[in-house]
Amino acid sequence: MSVHGVGIDISSVRRVAALIDRYGERFVSRWFDESEFGDTRAGACRVASRFSAKEAVWKALRIDERTPIPWSQIIITPVEEGLTVRLDGELAGTAAALGIGPVTVSAAVCGDVAFAVAIAEKADCQ
Repeated sequence: MSVHGVGIDISSVRRVAALIDRYGERFVSRWFDESEFGDTRAGACRVASRFSAKEAVWKALRIDERTPIPWSQIIITPVEEGLTVRLDGELAGTAAALGIGPVTVSAAVCGDVAFAVAIAEKADCQ
């Protein structure tokens, strides 16, 4: 495997719960694609875990930080083995143009802290 980038992120479950309480569906729809949750009933722990996963993926992609971040185009969904990452829309095209291949992510919650680690591979190593 040839690595393009690695990203790590942590977030507060309490802070995410407060954002859900304050903004509800508006918060969730800004950050997440419908296929990830659909609504805020997912619970603060799961939302915080996915929130950290998206941040870690963005950092692993190493795309120009001046670019507006298309959070809903980083799609994190559960699979039997953990989580899977799918890049969508313009972000998928940008990643392909930069030679980025598969992106993997692992996320967990411990108490009030959600954390995630992502690895973006170079496309030529698939």
